[in-house]
Amino acid sequence: MPPVPPPAVSTAPVAPVVAAARPRPFRLRATPYTSASSSPSPSTSAVSSPPPPPSRHSRKQLVGRDAAPAAKPAKHRVFFLDVNPLCFRGSQRSLGAFARWLALFFSHVSLRNPVVAVLDGEGGNEYRRRLLPSYKAHRPRGPGTGADSRVVDVLRECNVPVVRVDGYEADDVVATLTEQALQKGFRVVIASPDKDFKQLISEDVQLAMPIPEIGRWSFYTLRHYVAQYKCDPTADLSLTILHRVLHW
Repeated sequence: MPPVPPPAVSTAPVAPVVAAARPRPFRLRATPYTSASSSPSPSTSAVSSPPPPPSRHSRKQLVGRDAAPAAKPAKHRVFFLDVNPLCFRGSQRSLGAFARWLALFFSHVSLRNPVVAVLDGEGGNEYRRRLLPSYKAHRPRGPGTGADSRVVDVLRECNVPVVRVDGYEADDVVATLTEQALQKGFRVVIASPDKDFKQLISEDVQLAMPIPEIGRWSFYTLRHYVAQYKCDPTADLSLTILHRVLHW
């Protein structure tokens, strides 16, 4: 039997069979921050990175932004009025001078602050005159040298308490009252033309001095003292010695 020839094989191209691919599941992811750039650098990631966490502010910065720091409460002031020098014009007694300075004091210096008037007591400087006969030798002596009853009456009509301690001068009493007021948390203003009170000046102690040349009261503070003497009162040896003599 003759051999059976093999089946003819078609030489036409056969289209490949491709299986239908199932769609791959995917998830949309929204990023909270997208950086847009017209020409990203090669090192820039295609996926936007989340924003950096907000910077933490210090407590001091937050306080400064949200609320101002609480200021220290202002201290109340008290005035000590050295009466005797106001009762003189030069070396002569003058009730008119006292009335004028008192009116200016209440209209321009102490409008609402409490005022305490201090007068020399009987025999206030006798012990110093015994120790040093030249002490205030130019001033008259006797019961009529201080403020008379009319001055005291005017002060009391103005609701001003009057302090007078026998055996002590007014400046001694003012210095003691000043120290007591500072211990109570007050600021003090000493109203007097007596320059010896400069030894008491500090951040909380000021002077109000009557200036006859300009006809008004003028405040004198620690800043004025340093500008005038180029030192602090605590470093002024002359005032230190004077302070010891006054309290000897």
